[in-house]
Amino acid sequence: MNLLVGLVILVCLVASEFQTDQPVVDLPVRLLLVGVTTILVPGLALFQSILVTRWSRSEKDGNAESERAWSERLRRLSACHTAVWLSASMAIVWSLRWPEVIRVNWDLDRFVLVDELCILAPILMSLIASWLIFFEIDRPKSTDENDSLATKRESWLNRLLGWILDRERYRFLSLRIQLQILIVLIPVLMVVALNDSNQLFAGSSIQWLVVAMVMATIGVFYPLLQRLVWRTSPLVCEPGSLRAELDDRGLGRVGIATWQTELQLVNACVVSDGWRRRILLSDRLQHEFPVQQIRAVVRHEAGHLIFGHGWLRTWFALLPLVALAMAGWIVLGSPLLLEQLAIEWALRIELVYLTFAMVYCLYFIVVFRWLSHDLEYEADYFACCQLVRDEWVWCEQLSIETSQALLRLAAYQPVQLDRGGLFHPSLRSRIESIINQHVDHALYFDHKKRKRIWVAARTLVGLILFFGSAAAIPV
Repeated sequence: MNLLVGLVILVCLVASEFQTDQPVVDLPVRLLLVGVTTILVPGLALFQSILVTRWSRSEKDGNAESERAWSERLRRLSACHTAVWLSASMAIVWSLRWPEVIRVNWDLDRFVLVDELCILAPILMSLIASWLIFFEIDRPKSTDENDSLATKRESWLNRLLGWILDRERYRFLSLRIQLQILIVLIPVLMVVALNDSNQLFAGSSIQWLVVAMVMATIGVFYPLLQRLVWRTSPLVCEPGSLRAELDDRGLGRVGIATWQTELQLVNACVVSDGWRRRILLSDRLQHEFPVQQIRAVVRHEAGHLIFGHGWLRTWFALLPLVALAMAGWIVLGSPLLLEQLAIEWALRIELVYLTFAMVYCLYFIVVFRWLSHDLEYEADYFACCQLVRDEWVWCEQLSIETSQALLRLAAYQPVQLDRGGLFHPSLRSRIESIINQHVDHALYFDHKKRKRIWVAARTLVGLILFFGSAAAIPV
């Protein structure tokens, strides 16, 4: 979901650059329509929440067939809500001319980041309000019939006050905002702030000084922002055995902490605050998983660190930009290929940028998805190995612990058993890859390395030829 939110943020900001310089005439009507469109999305969420509540009252079966049907209904409702949110977001930016209201009528583009935040405000507010309402579906249901009867006997005013003052709801919302908005919004806003500063002081004698000050500010405050996003605390489970896993793999300087997720089961992850890397284990994972399986999770995250998977993802993410610059140098003698194409084809530069963004998204879905899945398989394999005479050797006991950890995760998140995503393959395929390992273990990691180098080289050459051929087309 955070990838979808990030794409919507990027598309809306790029689309807002297609604005005209003419002010919006019927401003009160536009504001009213923007407000109605913003309310429409959480309104649909409220209707879906009521519908799901009625379904849960009428269908009491707990067998596997009804659970699958229930999951399928929830998936369809979620897809419907996502489609409506996407349509409403595009309508606010394109049809209702919200960027013109912000930048032309109200003249807010004079201030760094203010116009971008105002453009994104109704889009993100509708999503956040929907999450507040959907908490009723995600909340663990009480099995105590007395609690249910007491809730039904309460007046509507007490129910409303209880809904508003429910602390668990806001904890749930806080985690959603951290994981699915702030993670993608903060880097985007940093790039926008740098670009806005450069444009505001373009041609000025202090232009580079201002840009340097903005970059220095970002460098200083970004670690602090990360610590606000990733709320951590000391480990809940026994820290000694987990530290031993890191020490045995040469990661003694890597920290390990509890990720405070309000007892929601989320994947473990690796974060860096600029000078220290940390492995974060969610609080619920430490409560629900036995120590052996937690150690398997730590070994998996250690594999990401040892093999530099973060740097690999960064390199593959930047590969289209590198290919674009190289194609510009080869064909035109300048890295500004998109700007030159806009001039030669007599197109607006924003349209050329949007086309490149679509090509980039296609690359991301195909190549980056393959890479992310391959890195997860390698980290799983590494979690099943132990160090013997300076070599990583496959261990059957560790492979059993890793498989059991994935099985337990599937029990808590059954949707992920047979459904993969952009960054993770399905849990079933990961378990099968561990069980059915029939490779030469001594050459496994070397084979993976050579394969990625070959894919990166072919992709780079292919993108250079693609961009170069586009630039060489006669107009």
